[in-house]
Amino acid sequence: MLNSTNLPVMIPYLAILIGIYGFQNAWVAVGLYYCGTVILISKRLGIRSQDLIGSGWSWKWAALSIGMMIAIVIGAMILWNQVQRTDVSLEELFSRYDLDGRAGILFCVIALLINAAVEELFWRGCFQSNPHRLSGGDIFFAGYHVLVLWMVAQWYWVLLFFIGLVLFGWMMRYLKHSLRGLGTVWFAHEMADLAIIVSILLIMNNF
Repeated sequence: MLNSTNLPVMIPYLAILIGIYGFQNAWVAVGLYYCGTVILISKRLGIRSQDLIGSGWSWKWAALSIGMMIAIVIGAMILWNQVQRTDVSLEELFSRYDLDGRAGILFCVIALLINAAVEELFWRGCFQSNPHRLSGGDIFFAGYHVLVLWMVAQWYWVLLFFIGLVLFGWMMRYLKHSLRGLGTVWFAHEMADLAIIVSILLIMNNF
């Protein structure tokens, strides 16, 4: 499944292992992840990355993405007590990994500004595969999220999230292929990131 062309899919895994598990600092993990992905994007896509992000727009899929965002937030509010691990808290984790207070706010801002674009250019732009079936890239995209999700969620929910993320990755590849660009794909990813951040803020403020 891995060869010299696809080996860079390990960048986020290494970033999390070094930053989160090694230094216990989310900023180190994010810094390594973004530096590695941006270097690969620059090498493989160059100025084509601007064309990819700027093309492939669909109002229908954009509206569905907003609906998905709302559904995620509502689902998180309803299910969080069943999803969360009882031996940890979000407040404790954010403090441990230097994401509390202003640092946490800055992290959210940076995530909303650049994360979706960088991830889509990396995962859906730098690696080519058949959009009509699942690929190893979809599994690797979902897999690195598990390294973080297991810290806060029950194992069976982590498994469900993993399956959902695999399908999300596949859908994003299919949309990129069918719409001939990453514009709508980027927006859908942005809405998913926004939903996660809003959900966390609401949960931590006991809404």
